[in-house]
Amino acid sequence: MLEAKSLHKIYKNGISELHVLKGIDLKIQKGEAFEKVAKELSQDGSAPDGGDLGHFGRGVMVPEFDKVAFSLEKGQVSDIVETRFGYHLIKVEDRRPARTKSLHEVASEIEELLRRRKAELLGREYVEKLGAGAKIEKTPF
Repeated sequence: MLEAKSLHKIYKNGISELHVLKGIDLKIQKGEAFEKVAKELSQDGSAPDGGDLGHFGRGVMVPEFDKVAFSLEKGQVSDIVETRFGYHLIKVEDRRPARTKSLHEVASEIEELLRRRKAELLGREYVEKLGAGAKIEKTPF
């Protein structure tokens, strides 16, 4: 199994966004650095990192994205890819064999996940407790 490290740009679905992305694609084809353009113009949380999504294994991303990311050669930039999240340009930065991370490597991620789940559970229980003791009236608008 392989992991890919991709950079990407995302634009929300729409004709005007697709037009903008085609213009960005031309900039990259003319030699502008993908990372620079992604940092300036991407519309998602990876923009500050130049579109860097880090390494990910097959099946982690939505199928349309995954199929393209794992078909590209290292350094290659995709054509425009449409997913339910919007339009993307994908550049594969690296490929490496997939591996299982050690407990030490993932311990902080597990701790954070457990903390979030506990907070959600406590929040739900608190709201249910409040609701059980409250008189709730529905009024027409």
